[in-house]
Amino acid sequence: MGLLFWSVCLSIIGVGSTFNIFIATVGGRTFLYGDSPITPDQKIDWILERTGLVIASRPPGAPNITYNGRCTGGYCALYTNGTLRMDNLTPSDNGTYTMTLDSGAVQVIERVQLDVYCK
Repeated sequence: MGLLFWSVCLSIIGVGSTFNIFIATVGGRTFLYGDSPITPDQKIDWILERTGLVIASRPPGAPNITYNGRCTGGYCALYTNGTLRMDNLTPSDNGTYTMTLDSGAVQVIERVQLDVYCK
């Protein structure tokens, strides 16, 4: 019952339902981030929603980060605070990204929108 109580409380105050919009230019760089605090014991996943692909992932308490899709080849960096840096942006990077924070007992989901424009 305790977990259900806190889940309801968090949903009422809006935790896990944020939506930030980031604007960047083709060839540029952006930093995607959510509003929730990050702790070392949380698993962090960044997902490109239109494909469902996890493009960056950090296991709980581990320094090793896995990159997939557009984030392979050094085009992204996932920082300890959960921020995802994306370099050399293209129009195909437009879209909604989901950051999930999972501590095992509680999962927080935040969505952000990236809009990439020509210079």
